[in-house]
Amino acid sequence: MTVRILVVDDHALVRAGFRELIDDTEDLVVGGEAGTAASALEQAMAQEFDVVMLDISLPDASVVETVTMLRRRRPNLPILIVSMHAEEQYAVNLLRAGASGFFPKAGEAKDLLDAIRTIVSGRKYISPSLAEALALEASGHAPEPPHRQLSNREFQIFVQLACGKTVTQIADEVHL
Repeated sequence: MTVRILVVDDHALVRAGFRELIDDTEDLVVGGEAGTAASALEQAMAQEFDVVMLDISLPDASVVETVTMLRRRRPNLPILIVSMHAEEQYAVNLLRAGASGFFPKAGEAKDLLDAIRTIVSGRKYISPSLAEALALEASGHAPEPPHRQLSNREFQIFVQLACGKTVTQIADEVHL
């Protein structure tokens, strides 16, 4: 079985790199590409994909909002978040929002392919370093970062503020 992947990243060069990596495998293929959340949602509804690789930073919507909309429209479609941001800051909230896994862009190519295969098989994917951090947290040996206490809506707004959007822009986007 060939796994069809929708690659969503606002940088064409990054999408090309993912395509080259993925197309060199026998069991994975890039079935579509999108540079915006709107395009990703449109393609996810029009075609069949086995997984979505979703960049954390898109120009037209927050990642939490995009995951929520994808989850609503395609509840069984696995979503792998790829990000240059530290996974400790975002992964837990995105997994809560419905993502199937979180992969740091600084990771190894073979590990990305393993992450894709893991979530396609119905399991969740987190990196070994994030698993260790979560284990430390669960054992009570690590302080919980303040952002983990935010609700999904608060986290969505927090991410948009961190991306440099104004309060007015955020209010318009989240209909407040």
